[in-house]
Amino acid sequence: MPKVKGFSHIVLTVPEIDRLVPFFVDFLGLECRFIEGRRDTHTVHLKGITAPTEAKEKKVVIQRAVLGRGDFSIELEAPGASETTPHAKALTFERVAFEVDTNDFQELTTWIASGGYKAEKVDAEFDRVVFVGPAGMRVELIPAK
Repeated sequence: MPKVKGFSHIVLTVPEIDRLVPFFVDFLGLECRFIEGRRDTHTVHLKGITAPTEAKEKKVVIQRAVLGRGDFSIELEAPGASETTPHAKALTFERVAFEVDTNDFQELTTWIASGGYKAEKVDAEFDRVVFVGPAGMRVELIPAK
């Protein structure tokens, strides 16, 4: 019987994808690996771009973006972007958690504030900080061990 070998990626259907892609890339530092969008009535695939702003410059409305760092990938989809998620409005999640390369909570909360966000929970006992990002997405940052 086949067994799960490891984590591949997660796909999130998110509102306001045009605000969330720059948040993940510019603020959290994930790499933008692939963007799919619409220009007029045509689907456009953008590979090798360095930032989501290039999609905007090419007049592409982002429908799907693959972001990541190392072996980790997160795929963001706009509602209705895929025929595989017809019931996407019924799916919810509490928050997205990322491991970060610091264990200094003051540095972490200062960094979050520098992006215009406010930590809603700083939990030194469980080594995490939770804040609300764009479009109401709750983000948890966990210092690397």
